[in-house]
Amino acid sequence: MKKSQDLSIMSKNLRSKIIVAFCLMSVIPILISIYLAFTYIFGKSIWDVVAIIGIGIILALLGFYIVQEIIDPIIRLSFGVRSFAMGEVKKLPVLDRKDEIGDLSKSLGLISGRIEELKVIDEDTKLYTRNFIIRQLTEEINRGMLYHRPSSFAMFGIDDFKKYKSIQDEKLVSELIHLIGNILMNSIEGINKVALFDDGQFAVLMPETNKKEAYRIAEDIRKGVEKFKFPLKARIEGKNPTVSAGMSENPLDGMTVD
Repeated sequence: MKKSQDLSIMSKNLRSKIIVAFCLMSVIPILISIYLAFTYIFGKSIWDVVAIIGIGIILALLGFYIVQEIIDPIIRLSFGVRSFAMGEVKKLPVLDRKDEIGDLSKSLGLISGRIEELKVIDEDTKLYTRNFIIRQLTEEINRGMLYHRPSSFAMFGIDDFKKYKSIQDEKLVSELIHLIGNILMNSIEGINKVALFDDGQFAVLMPETNKKEAYRIAEDIRKGVEKFKFPLKARIEGKNPTVSAGMSENPLDGMTVD
């Protein structure tokens, strides 16, 4: 079993940092004060006293800096955890540290990543997520092989999306994705599902649908996007956005997601 060195009482450990900070901010200044009290009685030079007091102040400030180094990341983590609890999974800060705070940050990052994988709905578009639709597709392929039932999967991509993204700001790109996502959502019915698959790409899972029927649905979606009256700011070089599609029927065209 691998031993963790981060939790040992070393200089990289929170316990030792707190002990050092406590000594610098309290024990050492107290010892200096006691020393001054005795030496002042015996008539030491005023400059010696000033020098010793100055050293005490510097040590106290150093202790304060060490404490601040511990407290600041804890405050950052607390705000991140609060945002995390409110559903903003990507708001967790990443702290590159070699102590318990760093371990906690890494653990929260792993939890955040796992939750991101298990998310069903994309927060921005309200469409299904890529990971969810892939899991659903896998289930449909397995069910199709077991019961000999069809299941179709279509991919839609916004034409010239990379060019559009390069010349428009992030807000307009997001609005375009929202608009086309809504068109897809309004074009399907029943148990069919729409997901935001990738940058400018959408996926439609159609259980109990053969390729011929899936082609008809995809063509209706394509025409729906083509005829939709997009606002001028959402158009690509003055032209209405369009989409292209590709599809497969599973398990006829393949027995794996890949």
